Amino acid sequence: MGVKGGAEAVAHAARRYLAGIGPDQVLVKLDFVNAFNSVRRDAVLEAVALHVPELLAFATSAYGAPSILRFGQEQIHSKEGIQQGDPLGPLFFSLALNSPLQDLNGEFISGYLDDIDQCREWGGRGCDRVGEF
Repeated sequence: MGVKGGAEAVAHAARRYLAGIGPDQVLVKLDFVNAFNSVRRDAVLEAVALHVPELLAFATSAYGAPSILRFGQEQIHSKEGIQQGDPLGPLFFSLALNSPLQDLNGEFISGYLDDIDQCREWGGRGCDRVGEF
């Protein structure tokens, strides 16, 4: 995180890697739909506790219980996802996704928030853990 030119470096590395892949390899690109709203809050809290425990109290106060969203007399209990506008939202999302990404097999794996690239042999073990977060 916080590497200047990091996204550009990943793009160049992917191009270089793709130039040399064999005919039995594929590049799988995942772009999660509505990712920040869909991430499980328990996965976020578990990841925060593991990786940045100094933020756990803040994360628990924000995501430890459903948020009540009000519109006039209507109330919606928000139980999943990162709240829009949370400055720590991208960090929390990335932390929750870290464990499933670590379990992926492939010669080239890169990720930026909800965009994941994986190069692997055709027919190999897929992204079966990604849905867990």
